[in-house]
Amino acid sequence: MQQYEVWVLPWVKWVGLEESSDGFSLHQEESHARYFAQNHRNALPAFQPEIYSLPKGDAYPTKVDEETYRQVVSGKFGIRCDQRKNNNGGLCWIRRI
Repeated sequence: MQQYEVWVLPWVKWVGLEESSDGFSLHQEESHARYFAQNHRNALPAFQPEIYSLPKGDAYPTKVDEETYRQVVSGKFGIRCDQRKNNNGGLCWIRRI
């Protein structure tokens, strides 16, 4: 199976002063991850909302299958994803819409 390189950017959710994982985003290039994060920050309101999400740390490369890569390329500079439990109780990753 062919593998494709993409960039992963972790996200965190803030509820008041509590921080928790908020999934990740996938990007075709490292520069796309930076642009995606800056675009998100620019869209935040001037005041700090009670609940908000921000990228945490730097993007890092990983390998994905062709189907995932197609989804990444189809997004505008990237796609947001979440971790969920599947029907068997294991973990899987899903794309946010």
